[in-house]
Amino acid sequence: MNCNRTDKWLIEPQLENGTLGPNMDTESALRKRRVPVVNQARKVDYYNSSFHKGHLTPVSHAHSQSCSDATFTLTNAAPQNPSFNSGIWRVTESDMADSLKKNCINVGLRAFVVTGVVPGNNTMKNSRVQIPSHFWTAFCCLDQNDKPKLSGGYIGKNVNNTNVDNLTRQNLENKLKTLYNTTVTLFGSGC
Repeated sequence: MNCNRTDKWLIEPQLENGTLGPNMDTESALRKRRVPVVNQARKVDYYNSSFHKGHLTPVSHAHSQSCSDATFTLTNAAPQNPSFNSGIWRVTESDMADSLKKNCINVGLRAFVVTGVVPGNNTMKNSRVQIPSHFWTAFCCLDQNDKPKLSGGYIGKNVNNTNVDNLTRQNLENKLKTLYNTTVTLFGSGC
């Protein structure tokens, strides 16, 4: 869709105090209410870092302005190498969106996407935010009877000048099992 990219990063107040409601808000609004932000990243965590706020749910996948705006919450971001974010991962997100539109949505299938990161061993300078070692995403397309018709996934190291592996869902699960050191099941293995 032709959405405006706001780049106005928000936080989720309900993570700090469950009585604050479900709507995203600015950090300054919480400061005015004297609510400390301790359970999620803050904008200051990214100041003077060499990392981008890498979207987990890509803004480029939004189908309305409100969906686009909702991707700009710091709980939907992780520190991402700038070259990786603006380069191969951006291309991967765009290619996946095009493929899902062509091979799932335009042929009457429903597309589901799940995305994640693999925690790394380092945090950003002067921050409590951990830097992921990898970013990954997977998709599953179901027909009107909830039967899987198409699936796959991608994973890439969060570094400059890297490749992104295009994998089957099963191969991505196996790779994540090794990286997380525990069993990973995407889409209930139904795809």
